[in-house]
Amino acid sequence: MTKTAASVCGLLLGLAGTSAAAAQELSMRLGAEPGTSLLAGEPPPAARQGQAVSSIALLARFTAPPDGEIDSGTDYSDIMDQGIGAVLEFDHLLELPGDLHLGPYVSVGFDVFSGEEVTSGGVTVNADDFRLITAIVGGKLGHRPPEGVFLDGRLGVGVVHYLSTDADTTIGLATGEVELVETDTQVIGEIGARVGYATSSFFVQLGVVGRIQGGPDGGDLDLNGDTLVQYGADVGFGLRF
Repeated sequence: MTKTAASVCGLLLGLAGTSAAAAQELSMRLGAEPGTSLLAGEPPPAARQGQAVSSIALLARFTAPPDGEIDSGTDYSDIMDQGIGAVLEFDHLLELPGDLHLGPYVSVGFDVFSGEEVTSGGVTVNADDFRLITAIVGGKLGHRPPEGVFLDGRLGVGVVHYLSTDADTTIGLATGEVELVETDTQVIGEIGARVGYATSSFFVQLGVVGRIQGGPDGGDLDLNGDTLVQYGADVGFGLRF
């Protein structure tokens, strides 16, 4: 009986060794890295920590009429309606424990705000569309598992470039065209958050953003603009690599 039990144990150990060798050989043939799950297709969390993940995203941005005064008694929202724009954003984030990611980002954007008509002091001003170019760098912190729902927040600073904006003016029966805002560059800051869903290489996302920036210099009308505050939302898609 003892001899039979010893034979069975020896047979089981031999089968286990053969199975382990076969599994290792299969893993090598499939190109899997040591410590990688063949079923999941992803390294375990401990193996991913310290790795960097980059992504690039294209987003559409929608902005409410801005807050602040463009001149005494006249708000930005009196002559600027809601805005629509596009944003291209790149980030390079380091993976931390718990699927957290931290790192820098850079974004460039272009926004157009519809011009409005306002009458003040007997002068009617019908503004053309306002066009803004932004470039922002900052930091981003997020919870990003390899796949599934993710969250991130960001904080950045940069510059906003106002393009020249004209307006038609009417004083009594006289009409004319003036430069309402001259070409100007000011400082901008932004804070935002997004939620999305990702596969291993593709993602979609939706977010909110708040921006505060220096107001543009006036052109022919010698405006004295205050700080301009904007709130908006963005939606888009991107790639991870």
